[in-house]
Amino acid sequence: MKQIILLYGEQILLNKKLLKVLKKIAVVLTVQCAENIHEILNNKSIDLLVFESGKNWKHDLKLLQDFRKNYPDLIIIIINGGDSPDNVIRSFKIGVDDYFKKPLDAILLIERIEALLKSKF
Repeated sequence: MKQIILLYGEQILLNKKLLKVLKKIAVVLTVQCAENIHEILNNKSIDLLVFESGKNWKHDLKLLQDFRKNYPDLIIIIINGGDSPDNVIRSFKIGVDDYFKKPLDAILLIERIEALLKSKF
């Protein structure tokens, strides 16, 4: 059975090439509202979340912390436009599995997703 990836974020959802490649390696679900992620995680067996952070970094970090607490087996990758090393450190401290800065290198993200999914199963 194919693994399931949940994608959240404005720019990542617009990247049609990325979506096309990811759909070859996993079932891809998308969500446009961060507050709906909990509902999806409660109702589906999601293996990996790619979360593109928005302008409200503190709110997004709190959401990710909640996801880690409530779904400890969920692989979490964050994409963030900020260039602060503190953001990276905080992300890893709350249990994010990987961190990508914008502009996003889609090829590297795909490779990392494949590696993380293989390591999980």
